[in-house]
Amino acid sequence: MKNILFAFLLISTSFYAQNYEKNWNKVIENENLGKIKSANVLVAKIHKKAIADKNEVQIIKCFFYESKYLQVVDENAQTKIIDNLKAEIEKASVPSKAIL
Repeated sequence: MKNILFAFLLISTSFYAQNYEKNWNKVIENENLGKIKSANVLVAKIHKKAIADKNEVQIIKCFFYESKYLQVVDENAQTKIIDNLKAEIEKASVPSKAIL
């Protein structure tokens, strides 16, 4: 029984990882084509899904990508990035806080 449960968890985890990987590939593709706003929209969707899945690795990755794109699009990006960072730190778990 434990083996079946473990196999199910392993399969479901790899499914989520593949789904995120496909989305990140689309983000990179848009970024390489110079479509920063489109890439940022995709990152926002990934971020929303990561929050729903409580996937902190993806949430942190989204934060860094959103910050990068914000610097390209907005003149006052530094202030917004700091505000976003403070908000993410408040929501994050202890290990994630150390990274942020």
